[in-house]
Amino acid sequence: MTAPPAPAPAPAPAPVQPPAPAPAHASGPVLAQTGAGQPAAAAALASALILGGAILYRRSRVS
Repeated sequence: MTAPPAPAPAPAPAPVQPPAPAPAHASGPVLAQTGAGQPAAAAALASALILGGAILYRRSRVS
């Protein structure tokens, strides 16, 4: 008797290319804009609200 023919070898898998590296930034990391760069405007608004509250309080008091 003769031996059955050997199966053909499986084809080699295609080579996997590694992912491309992320592009390098020209500058350093940037923080998010939070709007905290204007403390003078917030201070002026707070002062105006306190002053307005004081005026309303004094006007509502009965002499």
